[in-house]
Amino acid sequence: MPSSALSAAPLTPVTPAASHASPTPDVALPTGRPWHQRFNRWSRRLGSRLLNRHAAPGDLGAWPPAAEVRRILVIRVNYRLGNIVLLTALLPALRSAYPNATIDVLVGAGPAPLLAEAGFGRIFPVARELLRHPRQAVRLLRELRAARYDLALDGALGSFSGSLYAWAGRARHRVGARGRADRLLTVALDRPPQLAAYATGPFLASRLGITTAQRPHLDVSPARRADAAAWLATLPDAPPATPLTLGVFVGGHHEKRWPENAWESLITALATLPHRTLVFIGPEESHLTPQLTRLAHGPMLVVPPQSLARFTALVAGVDLLLSPDSGPLHLAAALDVPVLALLQHPRSLAFVPPGTGHRILMRPDASTVMRALRSHPLLSLITAPTADAANSA
Repeated sequence: MPSSALSAAPLTPVTPAASHASPTPDVALPTGRPWHQRFNRWSRRLGSRLLNRHAAPGDLGAWPPAAEVRRILVIRVNYRLGNIVLLTALLPALRSAYPNATIDVLVGAGPAPLLAEAGFGRIFPVARELLRHPRQAVRLLRELRAARYDLALDGALGSFSGSLYAWAGRARHRVGARGRADRLLTVALDRPPQLAAYATGPFLASRLGITTAQRPHLDVSPARRADAAAWLATLPDAPPATPLTLGVFVGGHHEKRWPENAWESLITALATLPHRTLVFIGPEESHLTPQLTRLAHGPMLVVPPQSLARFTALVAGVDLLLSPDSGPLHLAAALDVPVLALLQHPRSLAFVPPGTGHRILMRPDASTVMRALRSHPLLSLITAPTADAANSA
């Protein structure tokens, strides 16, 4: 069944009113970010203020006309899968405004392969340890300067590092959000303070005068889908195909993570369904693989962490994905796969993908998830085989 049939109206917001709230959540909110990440954020802010104070101020003029722009660099040096998926929402707006320009991207090395089929030109992958290797950093800087970009855009529309790379690469026009990086920019946008993640593409489009819908979008070629399906079929415990395939991503970060006992309860409940269910284990939850495998019964398979390319193709092949606020949730939405978002923290509401095919559950337990799943319009189209029909087969 094509999942795109239930993913219409991509810019229709999903609001908390449409969610199923657990009446008596029995788990506490996880703790916040580790101290070293808070320290890194504080040190980056301090460094940005010092550098911005001593940089020569830009003109902060208007967008350059299309005739002056032949090469564009989009900058998002980030290593989170979801943030790179969201980056693809900027591509249609830039294509419409600058139809004759080549659009390259500077991106974190880990998720960089995800953009191979997204429509960008050259991809510059930046490793986490770049600053530990000065020669590599100098080589990258020389490549950016040699490209002579007419326009460089901070892909996060609010990241100081994005503006810094644009300035260091000597792009002629440098675009970012107004704030502490103003002196590094030539075009500063007044970004709304509470701009939701999925509103970044439409916001950029509005500033460029583009009226078409802008949303993250990724494609997986038929060959890659076929390769993933063939690999899945070779596994010794691979479940047979059913009219509908569910996907479950077990993962997340910090306050977005689900408790381990909640995953055990949910997998136990999902194992009672007649639908083929693929349980994808995230890298940080690898230790759960043995215990969740023991709970998996019927047409259910626990899939340990895979390469990004194979994982993307597998997600593209499911009809509905259950996931916390995570990179795979945004990956599925960009692949036109409806999602059932299992949220743990109110801040995640700002990262819910828009679309009528998606559903929100705020701090649910397993029974709440199962009720929402059984009432989902996608599952209501599938009639489970009766015992009499199964016996007569």
